[in-house]
Amino acid sequence: MDFNDLKLRLKRVYYAIDKKDEFNIEDHVKFTRKNVPLGENRGFLEFNIDFGNYDEAEILNRVFLIINGIAALKDHIKNKFREIRKDPEEVENLINNSQELQLVLDLFNQDKHGYPLTLVRRSHKDPKIKNLKQSLIIRGNPGVTFYPNTGKIEYGENVSISIVGEVVDGEDNFIISLEKMIEESMGKIEKLLKHNNII
Repeated sequence: MDFNDLKLRLKRVYYAIDKKDEFNIEDHVKFTRKNVPLGENRGFLEFNIDFGNYDEAEILNRVFLIINGIAALKDHIKNKFREIRKDPEEVENLINNSQELQLVLDLFNQDKHGYPLTLVRRSHKDPKIKNLKQSLIIRGNPGVTFYPNTGKIEYGENVSISIVGEVVDGEDNFIISLEKMIEESMGKIEKLLKHNNII
């Protein structure tokens, strides 16, 4: 393995991001049904669906694999800039002008050093991740149909069970969704790399 291969490192981050979404819905849906007792709801069938079968540790591992991967890009990109005779401070400027990247770096460092950070706090928000869970996400118009009598599910290709969550500050005020923080961070990194003809 070439530890300095930036393109491979980017692929690894995108692989981790892709693992946040599971497209085989049946593997993650717990479908239980029971007949409702006779009475007011006579003739109706009650069913419960639980999306997701990962425990808290698995969800956190998947999320921090992404966060750690994005944060680790910083020094590798700075090294690449030195190699091609560009100013590595461009990377620091990108971070200083991006709340999303500041949050990623703070979350990475908190995972490594503990909470709250006592030295470098890039965002000055003491971010935390809250409300992490797996949810059914429908992108576009593919639709999902549940058949409660059989437990069968029909769905289109744009349906997934995804890990979602919120990034909040030290006072539990909402800052940004986990998905948007990841998407915006990677978008800004890609833009910098493309602008400098690195990818």
